[in-house]
Amino acid sequence: MRLHSKVSALAFASTFAVLGSAVHAGGLDRSYQDISILFQDGGYAELSFGLVMPSVSGVGANATMSGLGASGDMVSTYSSLSFGLRQQITENIGLAVIVDEPYGANTSYDPTADYFLAGTYATVNTTAITLLAQYQLTPRFSLIGGLRHQSISGDVAVLAFGGAGGDYAMTASNSGSFGYVAGVAYEIPAIALRASLVYNSAITHTMETREGSSAGTAPSLDFDVTMPQTIAFNLQTGIAANTLLTASVRWSEWSVFDVTPAGYAAANGGDSLVDLTDDVMTYSLGVGRKFSDSFSGSLTLTYEPGAPGTVSDLTPTNGKFGVTVGGRYTLASGVTITGGVNYTWLGDATTHNGAVFSGNTALGVGVKIGYPF
Repeated sequence: MRLHSKVSALAFASTFAVLGSAVHAGGLDRSYQDISILFQDGGYAELSFGLVMPSVSGVGANATMSGLGASGDMVSTYSSLSFGLRQQITENIGLAVIVDEPYGANTSYDPTADYFLAGTYATVNTTAITLLAQYQLTPRFSLIGGLRHQSISGDVAVLAFGGAGGDYAMTASNSGSFGYVAGVAYEIPAIALRASLVYNSAITHTMETREGSSAGTAPSLDFDVTMPQTIAFNLQTGIAANTLLTASVRWSEWSVFDVTPAGYAAANGGDSLVDLTDDVMTYSLGVGRKFSDSFSGSLTLTYEPGAPGTVSDLTPTNGKFGVTVGGRYTLASGVTITGGVNYTWLGDATTHNGAVFSGNTALGVGVKIGYPF
């Protein structure tokens, strides 16, 4: 029998999992590796879908010069899908499996724009399968652990403005590498309190690579890409009847993320194609309210401070502030339908090449269906 508060069934936590990741560090973080399914009762399955519509554009360092005008909108609308299944195995042990898309990118500069990167694009796709276990040591204290298998693929085309210097293209993929999850949770059901601290290990992928360039044949050598380790602290507690306060802090070691294909580096003096230099902290604060036996609502604020210095032209945002409004309806059968809307103001950024991106935003919508059994 699971020992946790029913108040945790308020819409807040699940709504944040669907929508809170609408826009992300480095343009890559999408699911935030949510493990809240472990805290459901008994048997439970969920399916989540999210749609994000960013608006990101900038201008060159000198908009009066050819090729340094406006970039146009350079991030495409994208969707994400995830599935989770939980089952209570014994009185003290619960297992869960999660299939999600933890990271992604969809950058595409308008090929008709008067911009020095016109026609340049980059895509990243990932799929992760995570097997989790929770062991209840006492009615209040539990241990969390698991194994994650993650695959990744991507392609990039850098089109030099006016053909100067030649064009470059690359495709890369990795069929799968492994990482692990470890954490602890502490609960006081009487006041709907739960605190959890969860570590996700870094995962290094050796990418099978094909490179090409209009300036000549580039070597196609494998290279390593490391997806970051993360530490997340999540807290929820009842603050009044049918009212829940939540907060979270998450650290992501994005400074390890470096994409340096051999051919690109050889043609560019050893430079990386993408090299993120700063780690990222993400903070959230929210409140959930149960208005009736069938309907709950939530409001969440998310803040990610920007980092000093310039950013990659393929990820031209720096920090964010977002607001998520959500609601959850519970059917008589116990099936839950959660939905919401996220609006995020993206931090202004200056790229390594001097382009300035400001006043950018993203709109996200999402839905989650939960089925207890």
